[in-house]
Amino acid sequence: MIKSQRQLGDKARRRRAAIIEAALVMFAERGYEGASIRDVSGLLGINEASLYYYFASKDALYSAVLGEHIFQLDFLDVSRTDHPEAWLQNLATSYLENLDAYRRVTSIVVAEAFKETQHPAVAAFEEQLDMRRKTLASLLAKSGQRDADWLANRFFSGLFGAWALEMHFGGRPWSNAQVEAFIKRFVRDLLQAAEPLK
Repeated sequence: MIKSQRQLGDKARRRRAAIIEAALVMFAERGYEGASIRDVSGLLGINEASLYYYFASKDALYSAVLGEHIFQLDFLDVSRTDHPEAWLQNLATSYLENLDAYRRVTSIVVAEAFKETQHPAVAAFEEQLDMRRKTLASLLAKSGQRDADWLANRFFSGLFGAWALEMHFGGRPWSNAQVEAFIKRFVRDLLQAAEPLK
């Protein structure tokens, strides 16, 4: 019987999380077709039977990888502030704190996008991401921000590109202060670009 997260103890939850992270690496490197349960268990140094205790199949594992890494907007507590700039800065901070995982998930989704038949989890992932874009657009519109759809779409599409350019030309590693300055600059520039649209 496959146990749900609620039924798992702390040690088992950590093991499940480790399996998902290892699978993320394998699926990002080899794609859904190229990666196997044996690859994931080998990366962790566990036997395949142990992995099947947590996931019934490769399909279930793949779905969990995408499901666990969908970008969450839950931390956007609008009761604390009515300033879109603060929401966008919080969102960007969360995004960049989880950058490596999001980059791998994005590579999985992009690889699947070019296939004739996509895995159902990819469509579900894209729907969830679209829902989060719409949630952000709705919050921006309620705050009085015009062309909130454009701003939300631009936020999600622009953050990775801007960060990649900064990392390429600016070098690494960055201090927390440098990351914070980048986020403030990105959000400020984004909101200024939206000004002519008002």
